[in-house]
Amino acid sequence: AGVLSGALFAPAVRLVRCYVTCVRPPSWGRRFVGVSWWAAPVLHASFALPLIAAVMWATPLVREPLRLTEDAFLLVRVGALLAAAAAQLAVTPSLVQGFLDGGLVAWYERKHGSL
Repeated sequence: AGVLSGALFAPAVRLVRCYVTCVRPPSWGRRFVGVSWWAAPVLHASFALPLIAAVMWATPLVREPLRLTEDAFLLVRVGALLAAAAAQLAVTPSLVQGFLDGGLVAWYERKHGSL
């Protein structure tokens, strides 16, 4: 468990830094850094949907309050996984751009001293 956590920590930190750069660009670079008004909610959803998809595997927590049949519950589970995957694929270009924008932010901080 420790090896797995150690291996996934750096990519998780990088993903969060890209997300923060996209959603909250510095005040000096709002023209250059960040995402459009419609991409920010998709970025937020792309972080929430995997959690919702994981909760779907807790059968008593989801199936009984919604009173779903076994087939309907399986369909909702698969739909949650597909929605999470689609959201992750939809925000990949924005997150890559956020990673690249991180270089611009770092350069500006080094040149001007701070944000």
